[in-house]
Formats: sequence, C-alpha cells, structure tokens
Amino acid sequence: MVKDKNLKSLNEFGGIEGVVHVLGTVPDKGIIGSDGDISRRIELFGSNTYKKPPPK
Repeated sequence: MVKDKNLKSLNEFGGIEGVVHVLGTVPDKGIIGSDGDISRRIELFGSNTYKKPPPK
C-alpha cells in the first residue's frame, strides 16, 4: 500500500484514521511506548531491526 502509493488500498482501510486505529496509535503522539505496548508490537509486527551486512 505505501510502497505503491495506492490510495484505493488506503481507503479500504478507512483512510488515515483507519490505519491509525488498526495500528493502535495516536496521530499526533505516536505509540504509547510502555514496556507492555512495545512487547505487544514486537509480537504482532516483529522486531524493527535488521542485520548489518558484513563489511566489504
């Protein structure tokens, strides 16, 4: 949806408000960020990390 900038998909989610609701966040403040919230997000969405490629 984001990569392709697909407005139809965005509208199917209920627009920005729908995406915000599904993600459980607040548009002007972001996520709650408590330990429990972060743990739940990691469980649902995975860790927001990547392995660094080896040096060339």
